[in-house]
Amino acid sequence: MSANEEVLFEVIGDVLSVDNKAIRMNSDLSNDYGMTSINLLMIVTTLCEKLPFDIASITEQDLSRINTPEDLALLFFRGV
Repeated sequence: MSANEEVLFEVIGDVLSVDNKAIRMNSDLSNDYGMTSINLLMIVTTLCEKLPFDIASITEQDLSRINTPEDLALLFFRGV
């Protein structure tokens, strides 16, 4: 697991109160862990704080496509 994935799973686990070792890249965050829209915003803002990522570059359309950790990874780590 890369350092970026570790940060991703740590943030998801903290926000959703889930063991981050149980999270998989294809986990459905809403159905499997009960993620709400507020949880998603908390995950995204925390990732922006922990990673060199400008929150202003994230659109509503980007947010609407996030269902799995893989979706978050594609958003945050594209070009890394």
